Amino acid sequence: MSSPKAPAKAPAVFKRSMPITIAALASFVAGVLGLAVCVYVGVLFLQNHQYTTPFIGPILFSIRGKAYLLGIGAVFLSILHLIDGFRLWRWSTIRWGVVGMMIAAVDIAIYSIALFATKLVPVLLFPLVVGTIMAIVLIFGWDKLL
Repeated sequence: MSSPKAPAKAPAVFKRSMPITIAALASFVAGVLGLAVCVYVGVLFLQNHQYTTPFIGPILFSIRGKAYLLGIGAVFLSILHLIDGFRLWRWSTIRWGVVGMMIAAVDIAIYSIALFATKLVPVLLFPLVVGTIMAIVLIFGWDKLL
């Protein structure tokens, strides 16, 4: 008499590599934090307290007329980060790797140019670091994308 065999576990369809996981998480966190900062600055504008806030007030005062344009750009970039982070986490395809590299290039270009404005340096270090990390880990994990 034969003994009943336990069913074999089915192998996972694919296993996401560590660099792709790091890139997806970095993009998702950058999107969430970017939207949170945009909401915070929007609330400050609506309450007319934007110039009295200790950390971000002088920055907003120095870019008075350009704040709306920068805000729309920041919201758009944050939404792109969220979408790319989710898609890289879920599907890990080359298409979303290319989108992630383009977003990282935009982050690095915009935020490194903006570093020349001395008042913006503390605010812009985080997105610059996230864009650089995304680019590096996507390069290392490129061959693992589907």
